Amino acid sequence: MKQNSKSLSLLELTTVACVFMLCAAFANEAFSRDLQLLLDSPTGKPVPQAVMIDISLAEARQLARLEGLSGRQALPPHTAKKLVAGAQLPPCFAPESVPPSMMMRLPYLATHEWLILGNDLVLVSLGNNEAVFVLSKVFQ
Repeated sequence: MKQNSKSLSLLELTTVACVFMLCAAFANEAFSRDLQLLLDSPTGKPVPQAVMIDISLAEARQLARLEGLSGRQALPPHTAKKLVAGAQLPPCFAPESVPPSMMMRLPYLATHEWLILGNDLVLVSLGNNEAVFVLSKVFQ
């Protein structure tokens, strides 16, 4: 009976060691990728990675209707022109968070957040408050 308990302890120890090694490998890979982004940039700022978003305007509008979020006012034209991918969010307008029930149906990216700005759906980079993807007139 003692041999079984020792074997089980050894098995548990081996499992913990394997999990630890896998976590360290993933963390090291993420660190290496971030370091490479910095080294590739001529300005010293990270080069943004391409973000693949798999949602159409029609799908986003359908989600907005299901959530009862239609009928919102558009941004003023001079502000709407500035709301493009790669630009900072306009400072004079406070974006709203997307409701959790809608958020669950949108593509998920750990380093980004979906926001509502006027009647537009905007994916924003958490690090620099920059619009990465803009779907216009989703909430009209």
